Amino acid sequence: MENSNKLIPIPGFEDYSVNKKGEVYSLKFNKIKKLKNKLTGRKYFFVGLCGSGKKPKHKSIHRLVAQVFLPNYSEKLEVNHINGVKTDNRLENLEMVTSSENKRHAYRIGLKTNLKGEKNPRCKISNAVVELIKNMKNIMAQGELANIFGISQTHISRIQTGKKRVNL
Repeated sequence: MENSNKLIPIPGFEDYSVNKKGEVYSLKFNKIKKLKNKLTGRKYFFVGLCGSGKKPKHKSIHRLVAQVFLPNYSEKLEVNHINGVKTDNRLENLEMVTSSENKRHAYRIGLKTNLKGEKNPRCKISNAVVELIKNMKNIMAQGELANIFGISQTHISRIQTGKKRVNL
């Protein structure tokens, strides 16, 4: 088994190296210093790397590991965390995938779910309102209900007839 501590230079950033454990090191000033990971809003670790006298660039650690160690690395592909943990940047946990493969993986392991009804953040009406609309079928016109609840008459019709599932 290869040494997971072995440092490999990062292309484009000659003063920095990364290992298979997902650790990034600075090699500036003849010193080897492990860089501290910072967390993005999307919960990925990143580091700031400086190219030849340029401003620091924020680079995701999982992409750096993939760029250095994965033979099929491409900026057009996505790097998938196999175990679903975005902060686990070990080489054995990373693979290159298409966007659709990455999305399927996220649904398969439960990172993403199809949110139906009230759980969907784009939901306009509650399940209780849907039941109320169903019960008002012969009491009030669909157009009036649409105005009251701020949805289209077509949605009112679909709710009342049950012909098509409604995702509001």
